[in-house]
Amino acid sequence: MLLQRISHSVPMTIEHSLNQPLANNMQDTLMKSLFEDPNATELMKDLLSEEPSIAITRERLESKKVRLLEIQAKLNDFRV
Repeated sequence: MLLQRISHSVPMTIEHSLNQPLANNMQDTLMKSLFEDPNATELMKDLLSEEPSIAITRERLESKKVRLLEIQAKLNDFRV
């Protein structure tokens, strides 16, 4: 049992020691590389933009939701 725990913990410790520095530096490296790009503003807009077909679907669904809530309110008033 002890040998099995050691055989599992040694590779895990090695993996952790190799991955931890990478994880610690990853966010800083990504942010620096993103903002070093002269087109960083355009890149950010592109990354954050909504696909036109999804925007149309979202607007249509929001409109349906508003109509359904209005109908629900009228039905609730009618029941009283």
